[in-house]
Amino acid sequence: MTWKEGFFRLAADREVTSEMFRVLFVILGSIEQGYSTSISQAEIGDLVGMATQNVNRAINRLAKKGIISKRYEGGKLVGYRVNEFFDGVS
Repeated sequence: MTWKEGFFRLAADREVTSEMFRVLFVILGSIEQGYSTSISQAEIGDLVGMATQNVNRAINRLAKKGIISKRYEGGKLVGYRVNEFFDGVS
């Protein structure tokens, strides 16, 4: 699957909410190298005017669908990785 196909499948997925899209767009826009970013949930919330609780819910749903992965170092959450071609999107 290509990025293009991944985006089309994501757009057609009725389980993906507008909150999830907003959070994903910020994560995509903040990628620093490769497919990863170290942006925090608070920073995402500030950028899109969303409560941190709602950002957390959107991130958990994106991770469950296989669109992103949480990155940990020493057991501490340090950021997010966009999974290439959104492997888990069904």
